[in-house]
Amino acid sequence: MKATQQMAEQSYNKAVNGHSVINDAKVISLFAERGIDATPREDVFTYNIWRNVKGRQVRKGEKSVRIVTFIEDKKTGKKRPKSAAVFHISQTDSITEEA
Repeated sequence: MKATQQMAEQSYNKAVNGHSVINDAKVISLFAERGIDATPREDVFTYNIWRNVKGRQVRKGEKSVRIVTFIEDKKTGKKRPKSAAVFHISQTDSITEEA
């Protein structure tokens, strides 16, 4: 499995298991400003999660919402903040394999 896909799956697991609720209000309000109903905060993931885990492609020109997440530093074992860009499902299309 590619490193990008592994990281996407780890992020996805944290998101769906309720470990990333700190940004919920921000995500909901910023998407609402764009006319996107993200309440409750579902189907909001990073580009890599949409592409590598969910089988969806973010449409060209779509704008993300920036959030802060925490990742574990492999050297120190401590968590550090990292900025991430997330998209709503309404900004994506299903990836279909062409015959």
